Amino acid sequence: NILTPKGGTPAERDHWQVGTTNLITWTAGGAGNLVDIEYSPDGTSWVTIATAYTNINSGASVITNTAPPWVVPGPPSSNSYIRIRSVSQPSLYAVTLPFDMAGVQITAPNGGEIWEFTTTNDVTWLFQGAGANIDIRLAYVDNPTSNDFELIDSNINILSGRRPVAPSKVRRPTNFGRVRINSTTMPMFDVSDNSFTIRGLSMTFPQSNAVYTMGMHVVTGLQWFSAATEDTSADILYASDGTNYNDVVLTPLNIDGGAGENKQDWLVPRNVLPSDTARLKVVAGAYSARSPQFVLRGIRVLQPSIGAFFDIGTNKFVTWKAAGLQFSAKITGALSTSGLGGPYSNAGLTTNVPAANGSTSWTIDPELGKPTT
Repeated sequence: NILTPKGGTPAERDHWQVGTTNLITWTAGGAGNLVDIEYSPDGTSWVTIATAYTNINSGASVITNTAPPWVVPGPPSSNSYIRIRSVSQPSLYAVTLPFDMAGVQITAPNGGEIWEFTTTNDVTWLFQGAGANIDIRLAYVDNPTSNDFELIDSNINILSGRRPVAPSKVRRPTNFGRVRINSTTMPMFDVSDNSFTIRGLSMTFPQSNAVYTMGMHVVTGLQWFSAATEDTSADILYASDGTNYNDVVLTPLNIDGGAGENKQDWLVPRNVLPSDTARLKVVAGAYSARSPQFVLRGIRVLQPSIGAFFDIGTNKFVTWKAAGLQFSAKITGALSTSGLGGPYSNAGLTTNVPAANGSTSWTIDPELGKPTT
């Protein structure tokens, strides 16, 4: 005769919470010295709790037997049973009436799955006696603590058993993803049994509205996360208009396994266009990700361009692109006839021209001296 858990109608039965420790108790007479103890979440499939466990039969006084402390494993169910069977007389057994294994339990992602970072993915769960709503959280680090789980959806109707998670709610790729769901009204929760993968790339630096200056060295100025791209190198491309990525500015190593966290110093090049709407894009394997929009501050001469011919004594226009400067900023032109290292002289170039103009007239000094390439 099984004493606990007590089964019966919903009002009568025990509600043992998944993950808690409980004691199975019974009395017996003439059932031998050993019993097997099993449970079923559905009344059909049976799972062993203990085999050949000591059984003391009642005689003149009733003796209550107690099984080893049992951590209720789930899944959550309103149709759970305990069965105790005599080892020496298998036809002699007792089964409880149905009782509740109460709680919530994640069925997916529960370990080993692959989510694509840029697509919608499902969280699914089982439940019993866990209230009306749940919150869903996601952790990105290995061996997460409760503080590592970030809220991605709240007050979800528990009856649905499924919640699509949009890409906008997932912060970054990871090889160590775990989901946590919890009842909003009861002390019940569950965490993915093992890690799953969120595959792809996410570029986090430059941050939104950051200002990087051409020619400057920015320590860990490029940062991105990578998971399961299967590529150990990456291309970093630049778009001055935030759309057309025509300039490869760096080809660094790509850390794709483990934490997948990449931090790269960047010597900002001078041979790209400055921009108030700049973006970078990281590419690894078949995956890519854009940075937030940032400012690339500086000045880039557009004309004269490489290979142009200007005649001494003629009038030409010098043009440039400037970004990230104060509206009142002014520029002064100078010419070197001996290469990038100078020396530089005025050579007829206008001084104190508003940078915002983008161009100035240049009467090339007829006394400049010898021609130069």
